[in-house]
Amino acid sequence: MRKKVYQWFDERLHLGPMAERLLNEPIPGGTRWAYVFGSALLFIFSMQLLTGIFLMFYYAPTVDHAWASIRYIMEEVTAGAFIRSLHNWGSSAMVFLLVLHMLQVFIWGAYKKPRELVWLAGSVLFLCVIGLGFTGYLLPWDQRAFWATTVGIEIAGISPFVGDFLARFLKGGASPGVLTLNRFFVIHVMILPLTIIGVAALHLFLMRKAGAAGPFQGDKAELERTKESFWPKQVAIDAMFMLLLFTALAALAVNWPAELGPRANPSASAFDPEPEWYFLFLFQLLRLPIFFGPWGEVLGAVLLPLGFILLLVLLPFLDRNPERRPWKRPYAMGIAAALMAGILVLTVQSIQARRPMFHVNKAESRKGMVIYYTKGTCTACHPIRGVDELVMGKLGGEVGADLTEQPNVQH
Repeated sequence: MRKKVYQWFDERLHLGPMAERLLNEPIPGGTRWAYVFGSALLFIFSMQLLTGIFLMFYYAPTVDHAWASIRYIMEEVTAGAFIRSLHNWGSSAMVFLLVLHMLQVFIWGAYKKPRELVWLAGSVLFLCVIGLGFTGYLLPWDQRAFWATTVGIEIAGISPFVGDFLARFLKGGASPGVLTLNRFFVIHVMILPLTIIGVAALHLFLMRKAGAAGPFQGDKAELERTKESFWPKQVAIDAMFMLLLFTALAALAVNWPAELGPRANPSASAFDPEPEWYFLFLFQLLRLPIFFGPWGEVLGAVLLPLGFILLLVLLPFLDRNPERRPWKRPYAMGIAAALMAGILVLTVQSIQARRPMFHVNKAESRKGMVIYYTKGTCTACHPIRGVDELVMGKLGGEVGADLTEQPNVQH
């Protein structure tokens, strides 16, 4: 029966040649686990589409109902908390795996001739995935998301020439509000996914045209002798990795579900914004004294990220060294190592800066206690065990950091 069905479709769609080209692609040097990232990214993107569609059945993209609809999904919808958490962890996994994939391509020198266009398409995909993370962060409309997005828009707004237009377009007006959420929703669920689908198809087409690069070691004769087809071994390896990946993401979603903070309050301007982990380095960079002032902000928030993007896109044309072996490309590898080390250090510093100070001396602790008891208004902004003061109909403040575990406050 299945054979007859396949023959019926094959007569009309000519599936045989298509399957032959898709599954029998030769892989120089043979199959290996190092090639799983492309298929894994395609799998996660498909998972993000499915979980996103499920969330859209219940999500209301309005400032009056967005937060409440997310809370309804988390508390009332069957498996809603799991689906949202899976979507949340999937976005981080997609960024992480995409960075690993691009690092692998860079280290292996697989962006060199004749695969320059493959790298360009991959760079566009990288920017689109970052855009997905930025636009999706606002949609829950809680305090953390609102103020982190507001800061992000302000950073975009200081760009020379186009900054004001870009900020007003993203906000939909002079300040973030109804149109901001609507525009981020449209960009997140329509424009960027459709762009990714189109560019991903182009990326695969260009990769098949150029052929798999293979490992950077071994001569052409050896790579040709040891080549294998994509089917069945590499397909099995990719499938096993996808299963492991989904299991890990499901475990994270169950044990560390996505959080929903207090509803966004545009008047609480003292709230300390917290972006996604892959933007922490940029926020920390802008805290350095060298980037204070108008020109410093332009340098740190616009020129350096723009320079990084241009370097990423133009890499195949700037690196004219024909060698693919990493130790034969000292300048390219050195620059990449310095960039990654800088990003890692800034990210760690940003994480450490947000940790509460559990080790303070007694003199500092007494100062904190004096301020707490003499001012008498700390809990208007800072929650302390959530029962200190009734603010906006809720127990404990929502603007400042939670002081429950801070040793400077004695309560």
